[in-house]
Amino acid sequence: MLPIIFSVLMSCLVPPVSGPITNPFVEPACSFCAGNRAVELRTQIGQAVVSPVTGQITFVGRVVNQTYVTVTPDPIGGGFGQILITVGGVGATASFHAGSRVSAGGVLGIAQSTISLSVRRKIPGSPAVYLDPTPYLAYWRTRARLVPSDGSSARLTPHILACRASLAPARWGYEGFSR
Repeated sequence: MLPIIFSVLMSCLVPPVSGPITNPFVEPACSFCAGNRAVELRTQIGQAVVSPVTGQITFVGRVVNQTYVTVTPDPIGGGFGQILITVGGVGATASFHAGSRVSAGGVLGIAQSTISLSVRRKIPGSPAVYLDPTPYLAYWRTRARLVPSDGSSARLTPHILACRASLAPARWGYEGFSR
């Protein structure tokens, strides 16, 4: 089970908090058009906020009265590509600064308000492109099991960690996990 969890977390995002998405990603029509370039997750103030990926923190700072933490993921099998993961709404951050390393699931701080999560892909020579983070979020899925007809007790239903898409480039042999 542990190797499966590890391989999924290597290509998926750990949700920064356990709350549901309250405001989904809305792709803008152009680079400077209106849209929602992140997803917002409902949380309780004071809840722990964790890093979605393992990598290097490249930015910690306040923007319009909210603290944001940006993590550049470690490469997978030769390269994650130029991906930046940003978590906003973090209060009382742990002792992180730009250049620090963080593990997936490692505590970044506590929730100050609604938590936002954005994913950007950097393309050399052009502005970063925002991606919808929803398909990359890991979730627990229950496998269906048939109930025995001979009257014996049912087996435990296993839970599988999965995500709908992978951040790792397909050319490196990492495919998205199916539902």
